Amino acid sequence: MFQRVPVHIGALVLLLTALACSDAINPAVGPNAHVTIFTDLDRSDTPVELIQASFEREVLTTRPERAFEIELAREYQFKGYRQFKNLVFLATLDQETDLTKRIRKLTGDRVYGELKSGTRPFAIYSDVWAAGQTVMVIAASGRAALDDLTTTYADALYDSLEMRVRMGLLKSLYVRGEQSEFSGYVRRNYGWTIRAPKDYTVEEDRDSSMVFLHMETPERWLFVHWEPMSPDEFTAENCLARRTSLAHHFYQGDFILDGTSLVEKTRFDGYPAYRISGHWQNERYEGHPYGGPFRMIALHDGRRLYVIDTVVYLPTMNKWPYLRQLEAIAHTFHLEPEGS
Repeated sequence: MFQRVPVHIGALVLLLTALACSDAINPAVGPNAHVTIFTDLDRSDTPVELIQASFEREVLTTRPERAFEIELAREYQFKGYRQFKNLVFLATLDQETDLTKRIRKLTGDRVYGELKSGTRPFAIYSDVWAAGQTVMVIAASGRAALDDLTTTYADALYDSLEMRVRMGLLKSLYVRGEQSEFSGYVRRNYGWTIRAPKDYTVEEDRDSSMVFLHMETPERWLFVHWEPMSPDEFTAENCLARRTSLAHHFYQGDFILDGTSLVEKTRFDGYPAYRISGHWQNERYEGHPYGGPFRMIALHDGRRLYVIDTVVYLPTMNKWPYLRQLEAIAHTFHLEPEGS
């Protein structure tokens, strides 16, 4: 089982992240996975290569998929991309150009000065020219500084972009409303909550301490399970084994393919957690196997284990766009403080 420990940016993201003051009304256009980078650099230049490698990292599903797809553009093309969902400005600030002028206008003099001095590695904004849009600025005083910045912060840049895209995705997921009564029910009875979009079916299995969210076309499932667990038992192996047992019970035969799991140690909702992804397979239909990807979060509050599991079944097509939707819903999970 391969383990990767990602860069933890936590409070750093909060320090580097800024909300743009915007009167954007029209919704952003284009796929969530598409990123347009405006730069004067060439594709073969180190900063572009590093960002492309970070943003286009492979996502673990059942087929080769990438987290984002990158397109390079020049400043003079900006008008045609103004309302796209994800825009990145990548530049050196040692000379005044049309690109740096746009960056200064976007960031303001203070943030621009911090980028140029190196006290702020990057800045990220929401809803600048369109609602649900994410705009990132990656800039440094000169080429050497930009090379160092993109080398040091490659993972942090990806994590920040993914977080903001997920926040924007939530707006579209709940545009038809959400099931507030369901959220209130689980909060009152179980001490945690999760936001269920209105068009998802919700179910409960009290005997197994499980709550399910389900959406068809394509098939998407999210379940939450909770049970007592001592801190010593909270290991990735135990969490994965528990997920396997729960999935076998609920999906009637689901099991995890050996050698496919990726484990990341992290924090979730303020608690120690594991993020585990891999492939599932099921042979319950007349011995014909079918399967897909799963992504789960296991967190521990000192007394209990909470498992938030997501699966997608979509043969012959890309799964990541729907896994990203489920991840957005999963990140609305919140464990209420004791006594609240």
